[in-house]
Amino acid sequence: MGGAKNVQGHRTFEWAVAALVAVAGLVGLVLCWPIAFPLDDAYITLHNARVLLEGADRGFGVPALVGATSPVHLALVAGLGLILDLPLASYLLNLAAAILYGVGLARLAFWVQPSRRIAAGLVALGLLAAHVPYHLFNGLETGLAMAVVTWALVLALSGSRFLLPLLCGLMPFIRPELAVLAGTLLVWRAWKQRHTMDRIAVDFALAALAAAPWLLWSWIATGSVTPLTASAKRAFFAEELYPFWFKLKIALIFTVQSGVGAFLLALVFLRRMSMGVPVLLSLAVILLMFAVTFPGGLFHNFYRYCYPLLPIGLLGWGIATRDSRVMRWAFGALAAVYIVIGFNTWPHVVGGRRFTAELDEAARWSREHLPNDARILIHDAGYFAWATPFTLFDIVGLKTPSSIEDHRRWTLPSRAQERHVAVHEIAQRNRVTHAVILNDEFWGDLAHDLQRHGWGLKPVREPAARGYVVYELTPPAS
Repeated sequence: MGGAKNVQGHRTFEWAVAALVAVAGLVGLVLCWPIAFPLDDAYITLHNARVLLEGADRGFGVPALVGATSPVHLALVAGLGLILDLPLASYLLNLAAAILYGVGLARLAFWVQPSRRIAAGLVALGLLAAHVPYHLFNGLETGLAMAVVTWALVLALSGSRFLLPLLCGLMPFIRPELAVLAGTLLVWRAWKQRHTMDRIAVDFALAALAAAPWLLWSWIATGSVTPLTASAKRAFFAEELYPFWFKLKIALIFTVQSGVGAFLLALVFLRRMSMGVPVLLSLAVILLMFAVTFPGGLFHNFYRYCYPLLPIGLLGWGIATRDSRVMRWAFGALAAVYIVIGFNTWPHVVGGRRFTAELDEAARWSREHLPNDARILIHDAGYFAWATPFTLFDIVGLKTPSSIEDHRRWTLPSRAQERHVAVHEIAQRNRVTHAVILNDEFWGDLAHDLQRHGWGLKPVREPAARGYVVYELTPPAS
């Protein structure tokens, strides 16, 4: 009887979490209407979803999946876009993912932690700590990735017969690095079931069944089974050839700064669980992959690549606080500090909306003042693709895959010292007439790269503060 009451109490708590997240998300929708996502990448997703629905890309002339990191997220946004305005569809998908994440945290917390107060604290931390609220509603797949990692842990702990392998098959197509965790969980399950080969075969068959349509779509649309976005960023930012220990140090610093690092302090307690070592191994491999190929990426967009790893850290704290009064006090202090930090990240949301407002103003100005046949070189490829009719060329390569080869030839092997050559060749090959460049310390160098090769740059729109300069370009003399 007591067990039944506990189960009922846990389910009531899960419903309460779902309701609170739903109310918070809907209140946020009303207060922040009209919808404005804080990151330009969110508008790449909206543009890709529109291309998927309309069947043609008027801006870049490439398939919808080019520039998409998460085929699953893109398909869900486009599916909701059949009945809703696409920005609203994307926001509501973020909200649904946040609800799934919150409910998953509640179930995970009660699975490992009998104390209701600690379990409630784990859920509150998972939803409110540091940059979590920002990433749950950033218009991208981050919240969905956090939800699937949480539910993968829940299903692994509960011994789910069919749902875990199906989810493992989907995980690489929500975030590519989650293939490591998915594969590790499948191998761990196979080892546990090593005397029942039929169950192992069923697990891998279900995972393959879940993965097959996304693999096929990716291969047909892009010629690759992994997203081209990762290749584009690695080549453009050109960090692979730095010394290993330097890259590892950078990756560790950004992981700590992200707010996720403190949660990973309790990972050692995962060893108390049978799946602990495989999960720890997958986490180490994921962080090592970033360290080797793209350590600076852990910093990008307020550390968004770190946050799908947060549920693993929360699981560690859930185990750590079961039997140790000291760890419970440490957890309480952690909760207090990081929830305060979470509320202090609100300026990032405000700043993101201002950033999007500046993009909107630059796009509106361009529609009104640039010729219809303008060919625009751009580095933030999302909002202009979403809000203008122009032919666009992405310097980074997210939406213009041919740019990736230029950066592989010049930028990557030179540690970005020869990026200017790649920028010039991209501009020259695509016969661009205009460029839209953010006038900050990093992106502003792209204008100097063009001038270095004889391009004439005439600013025709200059923002009063930090913002997007629209240049009219004159190609170099032959």
